[in-house]
Amino acid sequence: MKKIFVFAVVFFIAASAFGEQRLKWPEIKTDLPFDNSIKYNRLDNGFRYLIKKNNTPEKRAALYLGVMAGSVYETEEERGIAHFLEHMVFCGSKNFKPGELINYFQKIGMDFGADTNAHTGFDETVYKIYLPQGKKEDLKDAMIILNDFAFNALIPEEEVEREKKVVLAEMSARDSADYRTRVKLYNFLFDGLILPKRFPIGEKEVVENADQKILKKFYNSMYTPERMVLAVTGDIDADEAEKLVKEVFSGEKKEILPKNIPDFGKLKNKKGIQSFYHFEKETASTSVSINFIKEIDIFESSFSFESKWLKRYMVSLILNYRLNSILEKGAPFESANNFTFPFMKRILWSNITGKTSPENFEKTLFVLAEELKKINEQGFHEFELERVKNEVLKILERDVETSNTRDTKSLASSIISSAMSGDIIVSPEDSQKIFSPFVKKVSLEDLNNSFREIWDLKNISVCVTGNLLIENNPIEKISASVKKAFLQEVKADEKKSGKVFPYLEIPEKKSGIKEKILLEPEITRIILENNNVINYKKTDFDENKVFFKASFGKGRAFEPKDKKGLYSLSSRVLNTSGLDSISREELGISLSDKDVSLKFGVDEESLYFSGRASKNDLETLFMLLYHYINDPGVKQNAYELSLKRLKTSYEKKLKSVDGNLSLKAGAFFAENDYRFEPVTYDDAVKISLDDIKTFISDNFKNKAFEISVVGDFDEKNLEELVLKYFAVDEKREKIENHIPKPVSFPKGKTKEIEVDTKIKSAFVMAGIKTDDMYPIDNSRALNLCARIIDDRLRVNIREKLGAAYSPFAYNNPSKIYENYGGLFMGVKTSPETTEIVKNEIKNIISRLRKEKITDDEFERAINPLLSSIATQVQKNSYWLNTVLDGSFKNGVQLEWAKTIVSGYSALTKEIVQKKCDKYLLSENISFFTVKSEDSTDKSLKD
Repeated sequence: MKKIFVFAVVFFIAASAFGEQRLKWPEIKTDLPFDNSIKYNRLDNGFRYLIKKNNTPEKRAALYLGVMAGSVYETEEERGIAHFLEHMVFCGSKNFKPGELINYFQKIGMDFGADTNAHTGFDETVYKIYLPQGKKEDLKDAMIILNDFAFNALIPEEEVEREKKVVLAEMSARDSADYRTRVKLYNFLFDGLILPKRFPIGEKEVVENADQKILKKFYNSMYTPERMVLAVTGDIDADEAEKLVKEVFSGEKKEILPKNIPDFGKLKNKKGIQSFYHFEKETASTSVSINFIKEIDIFESSFSFESKWLKRYMVSLILNYRLNSILEKGAPFESANNFTFPFMKRILWSNITGKTSPENFEKTLFVLAEELKKINEQGFHEFELERVKNEVLKILERDVETSNTRDTKSLASSIISSAMSGDIIVSPEDSQKIFSPFVKKVSLEDLNNSFREIWDLKNISVCVTGNLLIENNPIEKISASVKKAFLQEVKADEKKSGKVFPYLEIPEKKSGIKEKILLEPEITRIILENNNVINYKKTDFDENKVFFKASFGKGRAFEPKDKKGLYSLSSRVLNTSGLDSISREELGISLSDKDVSLKFGVDEESLYFSGRASKNDLETLFMLLYHYINDPGVKQNAYELSLKRLKTSYEKKLKSVDGNLSLKAGAFFAENDYRFEPVTYDDAVKISLDDIKTFISDNFKNKAFEISVVGDFDEKNLEELVLKYFAVDEKREKIENHIPKPVSFPKGKTKEIEVDTKIKSAFVMAGIKTDDMYPIDNSRALNLCARIIDDRLRVNIREKLGAAYSPFAYNNPSKIYENYGGLFMGVKTSPETTEIVKNEIKNIISRLRKEKITDDEFERAINPLLSSIATQVQKNSYWLNTVLDGSFKNGVQLEWAKTIVSGYSALTKEIVQKKCDKYLLSENISFFTVKSEDSTDKSLKD
C-alpha cells in the first residue's frame, strides 16, 4: 500500500523522512505485511533494490534510482548544488562521453524528457528511465547508465560551464508570483527549520559560481551505495532483473567522505494566534489560509500509524465536503480546500485555504473560522460519517480491482517514493483486508477526536497572501479580523436530506436497433432508430474500468460571434450546478458508494459528456447521464461563481508572460479569428442565465448522441443499458459532419507583447503554416519533421546557447478547419535573448532545407515515436478520444487506427525531407513574443 490515505492530498513535495532513519529500510520491523509480489533486498555494499513484474503496458519497463541527496543536505555554500548535480550526471560518465547519452536514449526508442528524466526534492534526487523494451540486454544497459549516474559521473569542467546556463534558464523559467509567495510563506510557517532556506532550485549566486570542485565534493560524499534505492518494474523477468542488479551494482563501493550535513532545526513555537501577510500584485486573487503546525516524532510504518492517518484523511474529506457545500449555496470565496499532511515525517501540517477577491478576504476568513469552530464544538454528523466510509471503502475496493493493470511508470514512481520515505509497501489486497474492517468500525467520536488532534484552534497561523494591498499595519489589521472571526458564535448545522438519486423514471423504449455493424479494429457500432449511435470496443488495458464519451451538437468552431463565451460559460455553469432537482452535495452523498464520474465539456467540433466507472457501476454512469440530459442544473449561484472564477483566471493570466501566451497566441496564429480568442469576463457577463438554459435545452433535447465506450465490460450488458437509456426517444436530429467557416494562418508576421511584471521572463512562439490532418500520411510526415526540429532546438538553443531550459516543437494539424494547421516552436527564455532565439529558429528551418535530414537524426526521431505509438495503442484514452469519438461522422479515423503503426513505419528520411522542403520556408515563419517590461535582473528570493 502506498499510503493511499496520507498521500491522497495532491501536494508538490514528497513526504520523505529527513535523516538516517530511512537507511534502515527494508529491515524496519512492522506489523504490516510487505507486498510479496515485490522482490527486495540489500546488497553487501548497502545498495537496496525492489523489483516487480508488471505488464501494463506490454514490453515496457521503468527503472527509478533514488538517492538520499536533496537540498536539505546542502550547506549554505551549496544551495542549488544537489539540483545542479542532477543535471551534470547526464553530461558525461565512464561509459558515455559528453553529448552521447541523449543520442543513445533516442536510438533505442526513448524520448528525452518523457522517457528519461530526473527530479530533485528537499531530501532526495530521483533518476528515471522508461525503456521501450524490458528485455535482458535493455535492462542491463539501463542499469549501467544508472550505475554511471550513481558512481561514475565525470563532471568535466567545460560541461559544468555549459550546463550552468541551462540550470539558470530553468531557474528563471520557474520564477513566478506563486513561487515567491511560497518562499515567503515557508519562511513564516517553518521558521526555525532548514526547509525555507533550502528550496531545491537553489540560489542564483551559488549556481553562477559553482565549479567542478564543489559539485564533485557533494557527489562523492552523498552518492554512496547505502543512500540509494533502485526500483525496477514492467514487462520483465524479475529473477533475471535481480541477477542484473547484483551484477551491475554489487561491486560499487565508495569511501564515505565526511559531510557537514546541516541540522534540520527546531520549529519555533507559535503560541496563540499568529498572522502573516504577503502582497503580490501579479496574482489575481487573495488567498486566506488557516494553519496548524507542530513537530511530531519520526515514525515507522505500522498499523497504528496508518490507521491514525486514515482517520485524519477521513476528517479532511468531510471538511472538503463542507467547503463544497458552502460554495454551492453561495460563498465569499471562489474555491476552498484543506489538507492534513505529515510533511517530511517530522511536521504535522493542517491547512484550510480559501481563494477570494481582496474585498472579501475578511468574509472568507469568517467562514473558514466558523467551519473549524463548528466542527470543534459540535462534531461531525452521521450522514458525513456514512459518506466518508463509503468513499474510503470504494478506494480500497478500486485499488484491488485495478491492481493487475496498474501503469508501469506510476507503479515505479509509487514504489520509489515509498522506499525513499522508508514506508512499508502493502499490496492492494492486503490493504483492503486489513483496513476495510477498521473503516467500518470508525465512529463519530473517533473522527471528532482526530479533528481535535490535527486542529488546535488556540495555536494557529492565519496567512493572507495575494493581491490584497494593505498599506498601513497589515499584520495588526489582519490580527484584528482574526480575533473577531474566532470570537464569533457559530450556528448549529441544518439537517441534511437523505439520498434522492436516482429520482427520474426511465420510460419504456420507443426505439430499437436499426443496424449493428462489426468494424475493424474490433469495434462494434450500433445505430438506433432514433438516430443515436453507439461505438464500443472491449479492452483489457485497465482491469474493471470503463471509459465513456457522448458527443452531440456543434462545438466552439460554430459559436456565434454575438454569443462569444456561451459555450465555455455553459459548461462551467452546468458542471458547477449538477442536477436541477437535487444539489451537488446530495448527489455526492447518493453516489458515495459508487465509482463513477461525469462532466460536461465543449471542444472545437462538438459538445460532450465524458466519464468513467468501475465495471460494476456502469449502469450508474448511464443513469447519471440520463439525469443530466433530462434534468440539467443551471443555477444562479453556479452562474455567479462561474463568472467570478472566469474573471480571476483571465486576470491572473494577464499578469504573467506564460498567461499572456496562452490567452493571445492562438488568435494571432488564426489571423485574430474570434473563435480562437479566450473568453473574457466582459464577454461572459453578456451571456444571461436564460441564454444558457436555452442553449442547453436545445442541444440536450434535440441532438442525437454519438456514444463511445471502451474498457472492461460485458458486451451484452452494455447493449442492454444502451437500449434502456438511449432508446427512449422516438427521434433526434441526425448526426452530421458540419464544416465551420475557414480560418487563416499568418505568414511572415510578427507580434510582440510586453507584460508589466517583475518576473524577468520571455516566451517566443514561432509558427509556420502546414495543413489540416487530411491526408493522414502528410500529417504523419510533418509530425516526424517536428520531432527532428525539436531535437535541433534542444541541441542549438538549450545545449549550445544555454538560452532556454526546455524548447519544443510540434505539428498541429486541424481535424475540423480545412487547410489549417501549423508547425510550432516554443522557447521560454530571457527578454534579452528573444532576438537571438528568433534568429536561431530561422537558421534551424533554413538549414533543414539546405543541409537535409541526416540518417542519425531520422533514426533518433522515428524510434521514440514508434515506441510511443506502441504504448499509446494500449491505452483506453487513445481508443476513446482519438479513434471512436466522432468516427461515425468521420469514418476515416478507423482507418487511421488500423494504419498507425504501418503508416509511421513506412516513412523514410526522403519522404519527411520532401514535406519539410514543401512547407518549411523561413520567410513564412510568424513570431509571437511575450516578454516582461522590466528586464532588470532579479533573483528568485526578491
